[in-house]
Amino acid sequence: MARSMTTQQRGPRKRALLVGINQYPTAPLKGCVNDALMMGNLLITHFGFTPGPDMRLLVDQRATKKAILKRLEWLVEGARAGDVLVFHYSGHGSQVPDRNGDELDHIDECLVPIDHDWDDPLLDDDLGNIIRLVPDGVNLTIILDCCHSGTGTREFGPNIPATKKRLLPPPDIRFRAVSGITIEDGFSDDSVTMTSFRNLNVRHFGRSVEEQRGILITGCRDHQLSNDAFIDGDYHGALTYALFQSLGDHGTGQSYAHWHRSAAALIPSYQIRNQDPQLECTGELANWGLFSTQPAFVAPAGRRLDTGRTHVVYVHGICDHKAGYSNGWWRAMRPYVPDIPADNRHEVLWSDIVTPAARGFISSQDESDVKKMITDTLHDRAVRAAMDDAPGVEDGCSPNSGGTRAVLGIPGVDCIDDFMKYLLISNIRQQVIDSFTEIVEPLIDKGHRLEIISHSWGTVVAYEALHLLAEKNRIPKDAVHNLFTVGSALSIGAVRRRLIDQAEAGEKPRCVEQWINLDAKNDIVGGPLKNIPYEVDYEYLNLTAVGCWPPLLNWACAHSSYFHRDNKTVQRDIFAKHINDDSLAP
Repeated sequence: MARSMTTQQRGPRKRALLVGINQYPTAPLKGCVNDALMMGNLLITHFGFTPGPDMRLLVDQRATKKAILKRLEWLVEGARAGDVLVFHYSGHGSQVPDRNGDELDHIDECLVPIDHDWDDPLLDDDLGNIIRLVPDGVNLTIILDCCHSGTGTREFGPNIPATKKRLLPPPDIRFRAVSGITIEDGFSDDSVTMTSFRNLNVRHFGRSVEEQRGILITGCRDHQLSNDAFIDGDYHGALTYALFQSLGDHGTGQSYAHWHRSAAALIPSYQIRNQDPQLECTGELANWGLFSTQPAFVAPAGRRLDTGRTHVVYVHGICDHKAGYSNGWWRAMRPYVPDIPADNRHEVLWSDIVTPAARGFISSQDESDVKKMITDTLHDRAVRAAMDDAPGVEDGCSPNSGGTRAVLGIPGVDCIDDFMKYLLISNIRQQVIDSFTEIVEPLIDKGHRLEIISHSWGTVVAYEALHLLAEKNRIPKDAVHNLFTVGSALSIGAVRRRLIDQAEAGEKPRCVEQWINLDAKNDIVGGPLKNIPYEVDYEYLNLTAVGCWPPLLNWACAHSSYFHRDNKTVQRDIFAKHINDDSLAP
């Protein structure tokens, strides 16, 4: 009874079965085991799958028909609405005839396990018998990186000219739609012609998946090949690698329809022609988020912005930054603002003004005092956060070594001297502000709408520079649609007291329509700004530090967690929500 209650009350479950076969007795492949391992890592890293009993891997000699079917039964056992189930297969596929008496009735596609038997193939009917009881509300995703045309292996390597794929027909495949057909014993060559064979109806492997409201992604059309491709120094299935690369380019917030399209668009870049991955599912499921049971993000239906004239400007914090520092930030947000052209992204670079040539100790008592106040503030915040997180800590007692670890973990502590130059040396401050203005002012002059995403100590730069821009009467009142301050050093008292005169009262810059402040749990640089004293319109506090483990004392990770590509709360629910919909204006 207790076990039944536990099963009944469990939350949504994520399970995966991964199959990769290289070592076929004949016609071995090269990239299939890599595919299985890559897919497993992808599910764990980006989609919350847990290594252990809910993930099963079958490779090479272990991938028999019996083992695959047994693990498929395990995959769907006890499935309930909200569960996510994944079957990824990388290996050979083929076609076998199905006869009605002495007549060839149709052709069945099949998978080719390591112990493939032409008299007992692994057919779609076998799959259908297992998944037919999967209930509605379950995400059943099946990815087949194989071909079923029976024309050859996936063979494409570094020593093979890109324009001439070397196709090696596996001798154990008896029926071929292109190179010929072998008639089984007992049937004369006159019983079937090549033309009639081609005209036979093909029953696709995976058709039962769509019938059972599943999601099927296959490597190619039924007359094409899925290729082994030599990519980044190793062999992979082109489909699996393209799906992996698409996540890096577009993030994890895509729908299945978008994931399929973006992956298919990458295949030609691997110097592979005539391979078109297929997505088979209902329109509703095509719009689901990847490995979830909910629709992917759709921009809110408010008054939509003219995204063609919307430009995103990123502003970095202290320590050395190079051009391209925002590439990962942009990739994380891009799936949720797909209509903003990639060329409409800009970077403010200012670290070269204070590092490395200008780095050095400022010999003044004022610098020493300000630096001490800032580092003391960060240290105190770190200790308080550690005490809040540490289990069983009594009032008045600090966790062991918390102070020391807090100091060592302060984000950018080694670069505090750089920010002292900004605060205390007027000509350096002006140069940094000019670097911001040189990017932003021409965009405003052209009538563009700006989304400014500033991080860390760079929030001070953006805030002061916008106040100075606003003094110019020709700057439109709403030229900046949103100012995002992320993990903002404006929350530090010693910084706030040294803002320029135009900014010291905490007013929102006149050219800014909305000011949104974000702070993650255990980000000791950021903090609340609204009404203390800043005119912030929206504030999101205590956000989950996505990608940080262990969360306790991991200050630097928390400070950068906003831009983790899996941080949908920030990228989708905050950045994209405010960028896509200007009806949120206060």
